[in-house]
Amino acid sequence: MITRITVLLCVLFPSTLIAEPTVWKAVKAELEYTLMGGDHYGKPHYYPLPDVLTDTFEATDGIIVDLDVMTETEVSVPKGTPSKEFLNQQEQDLLEKFAQKAKIAYVALLNAPPWQAAYQLQITLSKQMGYKTKHGVTLYMLIKAYQENVPVISLSSSQQMADKITSLNQEGLHLLLDTLNNWDDDVRLGECFEKAWLAGDSDTMTQMVDDRMLDAREADHKFITDSNYNWAGQLSDQDLFSSGHYTVILSPSNLYGTYGILAMLKENGFEVTALNEGTFVNCYTLQ
Repeated sequence: MITRITVLLCVLFPSTLIAEPTVWKAVKAELEYTLMGGDHYGKPHYYPLPDVLTDTFEATDGIIVDLDVMTETEVSVPKGTPSKEFLNQQEQDLLEKFAQKAKIAYVALLNAPPWQAAYQLQITLSKQMGYKTKHGVTLYMLIKAYQENVPVISLSSSQQMADKITSLNQEGLHLLLDTLNNWDDDVRLGECFEKAWLAGDSDTMTQMVDDRMLDAREADHKFITDSNYNWAGQLSDQDLFSSGHYTVILSPSNLYGTYGILAMLKENGFEVTALNEGTFVNCYTLQ
């Protein structure tokens, strides 16, 4: 996860509220998907995952993810232009404060291209909050799949992901500036989004994604809208998937929203229903 597009920060969920992430079923003719939102980073309190997900996984024909992080490890990226070539003095001073907070060498961030500096800051600060790869839902399900010899299908490759971010205008300068100027707000929104995901509050997640896309930047379109059209197209392609039952784990940011995967599957003729009930969380004002 490299930007506020995908880095959804965690917050401990109240133990008094019995709720769980929503698991969905999408059916079209002889093809059935069991879908759940899940990211590449997480915390221990995500587990156990909903029974309806793990139970149906026992009969799955394969698991579908955005990226197989267990095998997709090598990418080629251009050297890029140092962030110091883009930032004014005030922005450099702010970067230095964040470098100290993240305990990263300031000079290293200055000499890294903006997208890479933003990535290093967000990943490091998120890890300081206890947000780790080893607790990510994607990795958890991939390990389970490999242990049980379940086929793994990726909708994209590491190189494709790298090409998206390295091709951003001004080498992703807006990602770095968003991190420096909006970190605290993003943390608060991330906490609310995480609560909604853990509670299965689909309405809140849909509204939050839609609101963010109202003033979407280039990276939002590439990593959310463009990815959704691509992935929904693959999932609806009968030459790729004509029959069988598959388990799909994708980021909640991609799954929900007016132009999310769930909505697009409906438009493509799938009958989409929830397999478990969610609970409303009062952390975001629905418009």
